[in-house]
Amino acid sequence: MAIAVFGLYGALVDRRRRLECSGPMDTADQHPERAHYAQEEIILHVLEVLRALHSVGHRIVILSDRTERLGESTKDHFKDGTIPYHEIFWRAEGDERSEEIVKRDLFTLAALPSANVLAVFDDSPPLLDYMRKQGVACVDVCATNLA
Repeated sequence: MAIAVFGLYGALVDRRRRLECSGPMDTADQHPERAHYAQEEIILHVLEVLRALHSVGHRIVILSDRTERLGESTKDHFKDGTIPYHEIFWRAEGDERSEEIVKRDLFTLAALPSANVLAVFDDSPPLLDYMRKQGVACVDVCATNLA
């Protein structure tokens, strides 16, 4: 089966709930006391698509622009099976590059050959534009009603 790639924050988990973090992810990394994410909410219509793809045998890969340490609160969604997946790739600690660059590198690190990728589901137009140029089908979860 093919691989479906999902961004985590903004695609599966609502970024707007990150009220306590007032800056980009590198600011949150430098000031973890400002990065309380207990109010995260899953974006249900995207989760439904992920579950449908998973149920028919597609491999689910998740790319996160957050470090694993800052993703601790989100891990509960994986542990309890709310978000089924096969692999998740996190931003490296101390990596202060932009979300798009980090996710491009994670895509490469995950060794995802373009021919095997069904689609990338994300909320970042620069990342999606880059992936489209690589010949990968993309879904902008912010601009598309997946329900």
